[in-house]
Amino acid sequence: MRWEHAVRTRRDVSTLRLRGQLDRSGADALHRTLVEEVLRDGVAVVRLDLRGVRFLGASAAAALVAASFAGRAAGRRMIVGACSDEARESLDRTGAAQVMGPAAGVTTGSAALRRPRRFAGRRREPAEAGGAR
Repeated sequence: MRWEHAVRTRRDVSTLRLRGQLDRSGADALHRTLVEEVLRDGVAVVRLDLRGVRFLGASAAAALVAASFAGRAAGRRMIVGACSDEARESLDRTGAAQVMGPAAGVTTGSAALRRPRRFAGRRREPAEAGGAR
């Protein structure tokens, strides 16, 4: 298996779950799949689920960016929802996370791609919370 996808649509939101290795050999097919979904009648938002992606190459990242621009031109949005560590690192490394940001109609780079971090600071006591007066 190189890569595979599954689509689930509710109302005007289509969730496209991708699994496998998204590399140069499948970039054209990936692009066609993404554009077909983002331009499908009745779909306003395509949400990508990249949790099952084990490798995301530069060509596949470029396919994501190109499809997001095609969707934006048609008044649609593409959102990266869940993301594996490998996919997140590749989107950051290739710059796709920044290019596909909110200005392009896609939610990525910020909270969608970052893992939650635990608070490492010291705990404030209630008396300190108001600050010194």
